[in-house]
Amino acid sequence: MVNATRANYVEYQIAALLDDWETVGDWDGWDLQRGDTRLEVKAAAARQAWGQLGPSKGVFDIAPRDGHYKGNDWVVAPGRQAHIYVLAWHGEFDESICDQRDESQWDYYVIRSNDLPERQKTISLGRIRQLVEPTNAANLKDTVERT
Repeated sequence: MVNATRANYVEYQIAALLDDWETVGDWDGWDLQRGDTRLEVKAAAARQAWGQLGPSKGVFDIAPRDGHYKGNDWVVAPGRQAHIYVLAWHGEFDESICDQRDESQWDYYVIRSNDLPERQKTISLGRIRQLVEPTNAANLKDTVERT
């Protein structure tokens, strides 16, 4: 999948797995919400849609923002807008079995925003693995609930 398609696909995949979270507008500062709790989804994959010599490294955008849109209105709110991040990693590179639509091929790293490095804009998969253990699709909802 190309990056833009993958991002949308994974967001809706996670929404289905969490089933009681609502998706929000495309321009909001987070992707899913339940009550006052906001969740941001970021996705990365080893195999990209273009030719590669080897797998891509997992790097996720976690940059704090100046604010977010609420409908058509810009709300000034410096910092990370979500309370929880789900960083989804598809590590399969072998073209013969790689299927980014298959939720069993994904690892999900669930982390509270407050546990991310404060002003850092991106975070590598290696660093995330130092902070939290991955979970799979079957356990994602329970992991989010405990976070």
